[in-house]
Amino acid sequence: MKKIIISTIILIVLVIIVNNVRIENIKNNNSLSLKDTMFFDEPIQTKSSGEKEVLTVNGQEITIQKLYNYEISGKVVKTYTYKDYYTGNEVYNTISKKDVGIIYGELINDEYLKNIKFSMNGGRNLRYTYKYGEWLSKLGGKEKLMTLCTNNHLITDNSNISKLIKYISEGDYIKISGYLVNVYWDNSYLKTSTTRDDDQNGACEVIYVTDVKWYK
Repeated sequence: MKKIIISTIILIVLVIIVNNVRIENIKNNNSLSLKDTMFFDEPIQTKSSGEKEVLTVNGQEITIQKLYNYEISGKVVKTYTYKDYYTGNEVYNTISKKDVGIIYGELINDEYLKNIKFSMNGGRNLRYTYKYGEWLSKLGGKEKLMTLCTNNHLITDNSNISKLIKYISEGDYIKISGYLVNVYWDNSYLKTSTTRDDDQNGACEVIYVTDVKWYK
């Protein structure tokens, strides 16, 4: 019995190691050098066609409206993955299974980050608490802080992109490319934020993802 337990433990450890190596290989194969781009810049947003497109995402038919071409690079401070049937948001959580909280700009600095604590929950919001001090004035105040944090609802109907989204983890430096979209299904809808200075409900970016890259 003891030998079976030991063998089982060894097998579990090996599976974890192999899985972690596989994930790192995927990230390395989809990577960018920090020398190639300024990931501190704010998101790039340009007007798109506004066309509507019908997709099937995780078995749910939806219509997306592409409002803006969108590209965001920064540090992942929180992620949250949703089950298919989270009460009250069944379709919502089916079409967008993962939220990714990203910071960028001057905020990607340990001098500031050590004073901030980020959290995320089933309410699909990125929340933060912080200590008051000189660092906040140096950053530009709480209004500036708010503009450098963003929660992103990620959507894709592409299985390969879906795998990349799955591997986004807290602490990663990433670049997400795609479109800011409004989403419609049945008699419901999900609208994206199109500005960086809003907060509360409706302040999250809804991104139809076309690519994910990791910065080395």
